Amino acid sequence: MRALSTHSTGDEQAETARGALLTEAQRRQMAEDVAALRATYGPRWPRIPSGFGDRAQQAAQRLGSGLAPIALEAADPVRVLHELDTLVRDTADMTRRIQRFAGVIGEALAADVSAMSLAQLRRLCGILLQLAAVPAPNPSWANPAEAHAAGVVLSALGDDLRELAQLRRDLYEEFSEDVWTLSCGSNPPSIDRWWQAGRRRRARRELTIATRNGRPPTDVRRAITTLRRASELETGVHDLWAAVSGSLGHFVDAGIPDVDGAAGALACIKDLQIELGELLDVARVRDLCAADAFVCDELAGPAGETIITIAAWASKAMRAGAVDPLDRRAVDLERWADGIRVSLAVLASLKDGTRRLRSTVRSVGQILGDAILRDRVFQLCEAAAVDRAPIEVHR
Repeated sequence: MRALSTHSTGDEQAETARGALLTEAQRRQMAEDVAALRATYGPRWPRIPSGFGDRAQQAAQRLGSGLAPIALEAADPVRVLHELDTLVRDTADMTRRIQRFAGVIGEALAADVSAMSLAQLRRLCGILLQLAAVPAPNPSWANPAEAHAAGVVLSALGDDLRELAQLRRDLYEEFSEDVWTLSCGSNPPSIDRWWQAGRRRRARRELTIATRNGRPPTDVRRAITTLRRASELETGVHDLWAAVSGSLGHFVDAGIPDVDGAAGALACIKDLQIELGELLDVARVRDLCAADAFVCDELAGPAGETIITIAAWASKAMRAGAVDPLDRRAVDLERWADGIRVSLAVLASLKDGTRRLRSTVRSVGQILGDAILRDRVFQLCEAAAVDRAPIEVHR
C-alpha cells in the first residue's frame, strides 16, 4: 500500500532530525501526500485525527495477516468491524475454554499440552476418548519398548490366541471350567471311528460331570474335537507363555484371552505415545493405566468438551475467512484476538473521525493510510521547522 511507505533515506531523515530544511525528495513526497489527502478531504484534511500514524501502521499489518487476513484496499470497514469483532469474541471465548481444559488434561498426563496446536490437541483428546472406550491397557505398555514388544507378540500369536479364546467360549456354553480337570479334557481321546464306541461312551460319562445342566453332552464328538484343538493351541503357545503373559498381562490371565481388546487398547496407547512425543511421561501414563483412569469423567469430560469446542469454533472461523485455524496454538490465537481487538478500535475511531470530512467511501486500507499520511506530513513539517501555512500555498 503506497500510503504506508516513505521515500526518504536514512541520511535524509538524520538531516531533518537536526532541524535542517527538507530535501527535495522529502518535499516531493510531502507534496504528493498532501495532494492525496486534499483529493479526498479537501482543505479539511488537517482535521483528520492526529496521533494515529503508528497505531494505524500496526493495525494494517495485523489486519492484513494472521488468522483471518483481509484485503485492505478492498475491504469495507463496516463489514470488517462487524465480522472480525464477532470472530475475535468467539476466539477469545474458545481460547479461555481450551486453556482451562488443556490445564486439566495436562495435569493428568503430566505434560504441557498447551504447546500443542488445536489440531494436535483435538487428536490427543480423541485418543483419550478412545482409551475410555477400550479395556484398561496393560500398565507396562506405557513404556514404548514394552508396547512394541506386545505388538510383536500379538502379531505372532494373535490368531492362535483368538482361536483359543473362541474355543473356550464355545466350551463354556455347555461345560464348566472343571472340564479341564477331566482326563478327556487334559488328554482328549480319539473317538471318531466306529470301533472307538467304547471310548466315546466313557467320554460321555466323564463329560457329564462337567456339564452345566448335569445331563450328558449333546454332541460328544464336537466337544472332544474342541478340547483337542484347544489342547493343541495351548501346547503351541506354552513355551512362549511367560512372554505372552508378561506382554499382554490381564488380557490373557483371565482364562479366555481377549485378543481384540488387547489389540484395541495397545493401538490407543501407541497413538497416545506418538501424539505426546517428547511430552510423554511414562510413569504417569503407567499410573493412569493401572488405575483405569481414562474412563473417569475428570479426564474424559474435558477431552470431549475440548473436541466439541474446537469443532464449533473452527466452523465459525472458516466461515469468517480464517486460514488454517487448527494449525495454531490457543495461546497464539489469544494474542491474535487481543491485537485485532486493538486494531479494530483504531479503525473504528478513524472511520468515525473522518466520516464527516469526506464525501466518498474509503476502504480499510485507505482509512488507515490516510491517518499515516496525515501524521507523516505534520511530523516532517515540525522536524524541519517549516511553517504549515506556506505548505498549503505550495500545494
